[in-house]
Amino acid sequence: MKLYETIQDAYKLAQTYNDPELLGKLMDVRGQILDIQEELMDLRQEVENLRKIQAIESDIERHDEPYITLKSDGNKILRCATCWDRKHELIQLQKTPPQFNHVMGTHECPICKTKVNYTK
Repeated sequence: MKLYETIQDAYKLAQTYNDPELLGKLMDVRGQILDIQEELMDLRQEVENLRKIQAIESDIERHDEPYITLKSDGNKILRCATCWDRKHELIQLQKTPPQFNHVMGTHECPICKTKVNYTK
């Protein structure tokens, strides 16, 4: 980063002239630059997360009951619409009681306990 290098050069110059006040100010500026860099990295991560959420959102198929499926998912796994809407988490619904040979019936989210009556 060019700005950081310029501050480093100014710091070295201030050391040469033995100016404690200028050295202190340059240390403050250097610390602020590091804070800004950290905030920038956090913001870039947040933008990346929002892009991922947006991509998933465009792939979501909503239904009358509180569940969603993904258009790209050939298996059409039932996922909790409540968890997606609240926390952007794709949580698979579980059959209650467990019957692995039949999809129709009541499903429940293991996280928020939302119940879905799947009849298709």
